[in-house]
Amino acid sequence: MEERLKALEIAMKLEEDGKKFYLEVRFFVALAHEERGHYLSLWDYREYLKDPAGWFGMKEGFRLDAG
Repeated sequence: MEERLKALEIAMKLEEDGKKFYLEVRFFVALAHEERGHYLSLWDYREYLKDPAGWFGMKEGFRLDAG
């Protein structure tokens, strides 16, 4: 009986550790998405500084007509 209880306690600890691990992974995935957004904002600003007219064309779409 004692061995079964010990085995259950070990299994419960492994499950708890697994849960903590996946929560940490989820947190770091969320951080990675945030950092990607920051990178894209900086990239966008760089493109604007390099070529404002081209940047506006890229954002608004180039048009050959007046409207």
